[in-house]
Amino acid sequence: MGPEGWKGMLGGLHAEAPAFLHALGGAYALAAGLAPAELRAQLRSDPSAAIERLARALGTDVDADAEELRAGGVRRAVVHGSTFPLPGGGTVNDHVAARAARHPDLIDGWAGVDLRDAAAAVAEIDRCAALGMRGVTVIPFLAAVDAESAACRAVYEHAAARGLPVWLHCGFHPVGGRAMTTPEQLDRIAAAHPRLALVAGHGGWPWVGELVAVLMRHPNVYLDTSAHDPARMAAPGSGWEPLLHGLAGPLRRQVVFGSAALVHGRGWRDFAGGVPALGLPDALAAAWLYGNAARLLDLKGND
Repeated sequence: MGPEGWKGMLGGLHAEAPAFLHALGGAYALAAGLAPAELRAQLRSDPSAAIERLARALGTDVDADAEELRAGGVRRAVVHGSTFPLPGGGTVNDHVAARAARHPDLIDGWAGVDLRDAAAAVAEIDRCAALGMRGVTVIPFLAAVDAESAACRAVYEHAAARGLPVWLHCGFHPVGGRAMTTPEQLDRIAAAHPRLALVAGHGGWPWVGELVAVLMRHPNVYLDTSAHDPARMAAPGSGWEPLLHGLAGPLRRQVVFGSAALVHGRGWRDFAGGVPALGLPDALAAAWLYGNAARLLDLKGND
């Protein structure tokens, strides 16, 4: 995202889930070339100034981003939006949609929705689809709602009717007092909406084994490994053993690559390089890195 997009995103996190921003602040600072301890202290003492610094340091030019992605062999990138407001008007969704529109063959924008208002969430899906956004991002804990709330159900139903995939935050998050979305909930959601393509965000860790069982029950559910380094998944006790064991069998068409590497202060190339480092057969690594997502995103001729 550009600096304005980052200002909106970081400002929204500070307003809606400050514990989440504080948990990520050090990693974001590391990625931005700033001192993590200093940035975390500034988030406590002067959050507006800290957000301004981070946004300036993290913000990128969309054309430069596109050039880097293409040079790295990326054929499609999904960027998640939000209804968080931008300082100059509009929302992060507008910012993401505008950037995606500059490179529609490379960047897919997915619309974030405010889950406290079902009607507004449905209307935002329609508005963003008209802007060219191609999926929906659902993060229940940011709105302090349950993944099976009335608003969430309305979003799932509307996305299914429009043929839009949904990315659903699953598993761990650092905000105490707000529920985590569990594999049991995802199982019920997938059963209730069999025509909806659901992506279990961040692999549902630490409940990877349970989530693998959900994937085996529902072909419309995908697991994305964003925010987790594939190179570390083979380590004993990582919690990812069920995924690695299932890749050659029932999961071979349902695991998709995602980075979100900034939460570790790193870049997407590091995480992408971790997949072949696992020593998987070439066909399985290719399916994880591209083929399964190509099918999910309906990229013609790229199954």
